[in-house]
Amino acid sequence: MKEIIFMTWMLNIVITLISIVSLITVSFTITKLLDELNL
Repeated sequence: MKEIIFMTWMLNIVITLISIVSLITVSFTITKLLDELNL
């Protein structure tokens, strides 16, 4: 039982990390695109 809880916990952390990284990447890309449009 403990192993299942641990696996679920790890999965949640990995998914959260991936979400944060993708959000940062998207915002960075949008910022870059806006900069290019201004030029």
